[in-house]
Amino acid sequence: VPLAAGPAWLLRNQPALAPFAKEGVNPPFPRAMFLGLPEHGQADPNDPEYRYVIDGYHGGLSKREVVVHRAVVGWRDRHGEHSALALGGQIAREREPGTFLDLDAPLGRAMDGQAAGARLVGPDGDIEILSVAPPGIPWDQWLRAGLAWVPLIGATLVCSLAMAALVRQQWIVNERLPFPIANAITSFLDEPRPGRRFAPVFSDRTFWIGFTIAAVVLISQGLRAWGITTISIPTNLAEVGPVSLAQVLRGGFWDQAYAGEWGLYQWRVYFSIVAITFFLPSDLSFSMWFFFVATNLVYMALRGSGVPIEMHHASVAGMGGFLVQCLFILWIGRGYYLRLLKAAFVPAADHEIRVGAVYARVLLIGMVALVITLVGMGAQVHHAVLAMLINLGILLVLARLVAEAGIPFVNAPTWWPVNAVIMSVTGVSAPAAALVPLILLGATLCADPRENVLPFAVNAEYLGAKARVPRLPWSALLLAVLAIGTVLSAIAMLVMNYHHDGQSARDGWWPHPLLSGLTPMATAASVGVDPDADTGNYLAYAVGALITGGLGIARLLLSWWPLHPIGYLISMTYATVMIWFSFFLGWMLKTLVMRFGGFALYERLKPLALGLIAGEAVVAGLFLIAGLIMPLLGITMPNSPRFLPG
Repeated sequence: VPLAAGPAWLLRNQPALAPFAKEGVNPPFPRAMFLGLPEHGQADPNDPEYRYVIDGYHGGLSKREVVVHRAVVGWRDRHGEHSALALGGQIAREREPGTFLDLDAPLGRAMDGQAAGARLVGPDGDIEILSVAPPGIPWDQWLRAGLAWVPLIGATLVCSLAMAALVRQQWIVNERLPFPIANAITSFLDEPRPGRRFAPVFSDRTFWIGFTIAAVVLISQGLRAWGITTISIPTNLAEVGPVSLAQVLRGGFWDQAYAGEWGLYQWRVYFSIVAITFFLPSDLSFSMWFFFVATNLVYMALRGSGVPIEMHHASVAGMGGFLVQCLFILWIGRGYYLRLLKAAFVPAADHEIRVGAVYARVLLIGMVALVITLVGMGAQVHHAVLAMLINLGILLVLARLVAEAGIPFVNAPTWWPVNAVIMSVTGVSAPAAALVPLILLGATLCADPRENVLPFAVNAEYLGAKARVPRLPWSALLLAVLAIGTVLSAIAMLVMNYHHDGQSARDGWWPHPLLSGLTPMATAASVGVDPDADTGNYLAYAVGALITGGLGIARLLLSWWPLHPIGYLISMTYATVMIWFSFFLGWMLKTLVMRFGGFALYERLKPLALGLIAGEAVVAGLFLIAGLIMPLLGITMPNSPRFLPG
């Protein structure tokens, strides 16, 4: 939703896009997919319709009952009572006169800005304004734009569900990945013991100890955030005491980390992260915090020695690692995937392969549909294929991270987003109108990889397998839920932004996925293409690919190898910056338990870890619900507290 109303607003407010905002230049956007852009030339930010649709979305619509563009006005004059839609600007000039209240005509100018109940003198005598209904959400315009997005969004959702179904057998049965999140969920849904109504974990005293610990700590923080109490139990251990660790480790060498003051020097405890890490194999849980610390220390040493390495290079290297990890995923399952691909064209005897072949066909159709959609928007065919493969490949790796490591809060390398990868691979020498379609997927469903579909779908497939739900109906249900959820979330966002304080006040991050692709295009349009501009990035890609490849090969060939490539892949992400210390705590607690209590104590403490997860989830849910209900009751409360990083 922010993307559809984004370009018209960004062209006016982002200096980096100035080459596309010049008078006489046609901005390189598919017009049907975006609001506020005329068929030719630049949008007029002073036009009432622009202010209504675009500024209304980004800043909120006025609730005052005054005569403005798109308000429905009732008035009385010497001819009787009238009611009409008030219009001004270009749209008024295109309408048939007499079918609306023209705010650019003498009568409309006299009434413009007047409130209900006002009495004034118009061009034809006295006027009394009887009623004013403020402008509503421009549903018709959003519906047209939304329908234009259906092929792109729909094909991506179909591809995601098909990929989740294709890896199901390989990851669950053949590779036996742990699926920590899904297994935690099934622990709460297990069959109860005879005479009990709930899963066995709820009868375990240790579970309730963990639940109570998380609940007490988080409730204390929530009540303090709401101003009800003045004290709380802190969960950032680096800020306990009169001086925070970030204040102590400041200046010189300590400032050279790529995530120091707000990451490496912040020791945040998130109960669910600690608990899930407690369930992981020790080599994986160790790697998940070790590589974050190690890569920051390497950065500090290199930058301290004068090496011209920039903060985003860590993320560029991470994307190089994502490419290699994607190849590893496909290589490990190559036998199974090739059987499915063959069965997509030649019927197989095995029932499981026949079912998988259905999903292989769906994936191929979805991929072709994505390419056709991008080409239809103006992209070149080979660029469309590259963009499609990059997006789906990154989603596949993220799904693997969730299935194997169970990280509920994970994203791709933060400072080098999907669109930056696409632009660095395709280059920016093609016309901007042929490049813009390539970044649309990276600015929507792949814009924030913490919230993409594929990892959720993979966990859903695991739960479906555990429950022995028929596969094809299960996939159809998932697709229906996704479609309904997409529509409902879009409606909710429009209502929140138009009827409240707007998108700009709500989230300042939303332009970045779009700008990460548009800025290189605008720079090329302004100063030309620099063939040496990406040299450092290509080197970083190579470094990340070599590190991930070395770690992956060592893990495959050496049974004693202690480091997992997943640890490196997540080290330069915003998620790990925020939760790395919780990884460390989970690893340390499991190491101590296994060292001094053995496997028996570890098994005994599993319900406690589940209690931490449940306690955090329940308290967060209660505060969320309270934050939604209280304003409806006329109770003004501060913002709801956050118990996980946003």
